[in-house]
Amino acid sequence: MRVQFTHRNVQVAAGTKDRIVNKFTDLIERYTTKPDSLTLKVDRNKSGVHCQVWAMGGDGLSLNAVGHGETTHLSVEDAFEKLAVQLSKKKERLKDHRGVLKISDYKLRNAQKSQDQQGQPIEAEDLLRYEQARRRLFA
Repeated sequence: MRVQFTHRNVQVAAGTKDRIVNKFTDLIERYTTKPDSLTLKVDRNKSGVHCQVWAMGGDGLSLNAVGHGETTHLSVEDAFEKLAVQLSKKKERLKDHRGVLKISDYKLRNAQKSQDQQGQPIEAEDLLRYEQARRRLFA
């Protein structure tokens, strides 16, 4: 994965830079299958420190997070949390939560239901109630 780290008007030590980059790359690699590039930009201005993060992936991933804070660490943490929320939402959308059955399981269940229903006799009162309800609905 290509990583680009830039900073302006703020001093970032080499060890801090490595920790920040490792933190973001671990997060992106955990949630994506094909991470492509990561761009981190840290700026200081009158209102504080801003950290912008752009993450791109080969599987259609394109995310942007902006963090604000008094210090570099606070702004990076803010951007990290925002990116983590975006990534978890994206992964949640990709998951299949319906618990879809295979076709063979569906056929097996239907076959079992039809066998269970074949052995039970149908009462005349049930047929009369069914016919009356059908007439009311379709009359």
